[in-house]
Amino acid sequence: MKQKILTTSLSGLVGSRISELLCRYFEFENLSRKEGFDITNIDSLERVIAKSEADTFIHLAAFTDVNAAWRQKGDKNGACYRVNVIGTKNVATLCSKYNKFLIHFSTDFVFSGEKEGIYTEEDNPDPIEWYG
Repeated sequence: MKQKILTTSLSGLVGSRISELLCRYFEFENLSRKEGFDITNIDSLERVIAKSEADTFIHLAAFTDVNAAWRQKGDKNGACYRVNVIGTKNVATLCSKYNKFLIHFSTDFVFSGEKEGIYTEEDNPDPIEWYG
């Protein structure tokens, strides 16, 4: 029997590759926007997480249009803020509440780009807009 893993956006670029490489070992339960699922709706997200037997949640969902994200800078009603900030907060909050191990994929846009040299995992995030 395969271990179950909850995911978001398994049909995206990164998610489809993860699925391709690991489908022999894991059973993925995908929460997809294409199927009408919305991570910004904490109530519907909680219903799924609460009843899922999965111990792990891989969060891949994101608003990825960098130019549109820049135009939405400071707009907390925009799709970028709702998905990347509120949606991710909902996932993290509920994974903690239901004791799910959370794997979150991100971007180097979490950093401002002003550091001299290479960023590492120990550097503090300093995003300049909602994409990061």
